[in-house]
Amino acid sequence: MAYIFNIIYRFINLNKMVDKMPDEFSEITKPLIKEMWEEGYFTIPLPGKGKKEFRLDMPAFERFDVIAMKWDGEELKVNGIECKIRAKDAIPQARTYQLCIPDVYIASREKISKELAEKLNQYGIGYIEVSKDAIKTVLESRRSFLFNKRFYENEVLPRLTTILIFYDYMEKCLGIDREKILEKIDLGIQREYLWISNIRASDNVQWSMTYNGSTKTMRFGINLESVKVIRKTFHNKSREEVLTFFKKLKKQLPGNFIIKFENRCPGYPERRMFPGISHQPFNELGVSQKRVLELSENDINFMAEKIRSYEYIEFGIWIEICKEREIQSWKRKDLLRKIKYYKEKYLQEIYNILIENNELNITE
Repeated sequence: MAYIFNIIYRFINLNKMVDKMPDEFSEITKPLIKEMWEEGYFTIPLPGKGKKEFRLDMPAFERFDVIAMKWDGEELKVNGIECKIRAKDAIPQARTYQLCIPDVYIASREKISKELAEKLNQYGIGYIEVSKDAIKTVLESRRSFLFNKRFYENEVLPRLTTILIFYDYMEKCLGIDREKILEKIDLGIQREYLWISNIRASDNVQWSMTYNGSTKTMRFGINLESVKVIRKTFHNKSREEVLTFFKKLKKQLPGNFIIKFENRCPGYPERRMFPGISHQPFNELGVSQKRVLELSENDINFMAEKIRSYEYIEFGIWIEICKEREIQSWKRKDLLRKIKYYKEKYLQEIYNILIENNELNITE
């Protein structure tokens, strides 16, 4: 019996020790991303938005502690930062970052020794000292010979461009200032797929952009995927009014626009998303999405009827902005001009219809 009590005592004290151990996110990452945001960078994770890290669909790149980026004219300036309590422990991961990120730093609470500084300088890794009083760059980074430009342009740049160009859209087209953007923005990052929206899905109809790493496509559009929002949007519409709305989509949108209509988590409690569980197409439609050109009368009738039942579906109206390597050749101003064109010519009127009777009364 004494042996058992001894084990329990040690276990309790071990937990207390763990609780007192320095926390990298709280002590280094949080103050760092707050500082970089204030300096004009867009950071992943976002300040005050939890630990949503940037990731790629490869074991070596399952997560990046911090990605900090901003426009330098028409070019994207990208920093990857590995945060560690002990600076030398960050070197292996920082070296991995150098394969696909132009500028790589280590951030730590330590004042690094001359020997470690020389080693980091040899690798081209920069160093950021994060103290309670200040955050300062002690050593600048430089591009490593390990850097794979082709991989960066094919896998990293399109994802980050999608995020930052939508940030531009919120600021320049929706007229939202930087602090409000941070308050409202919703960013989701999976290995192959990411999305960024002007508000959370549970708040209202969204303006949104997505990037699909499998198909290498960037999309812009309007998205609804909350039972509450769908109910608020269609609660006082008759069947004829909803049907007229869907027929208007078919009539007025160019054939290359995409209508997404998915069944979210069929068979699961309250239709909540669970890890590894994806959306599914409705049997009546056969697929999750169709181009406007392909929509049949039966499709329109089914969607109009289904959306009035306020089930947990995802409904979106999307247009492909770029695909595959086109993204690399498009300049910042051209991407923004293209998004603004689709918004004003085709999507703004639809957006206005969707929110005009929405009890949430949010304009953007």
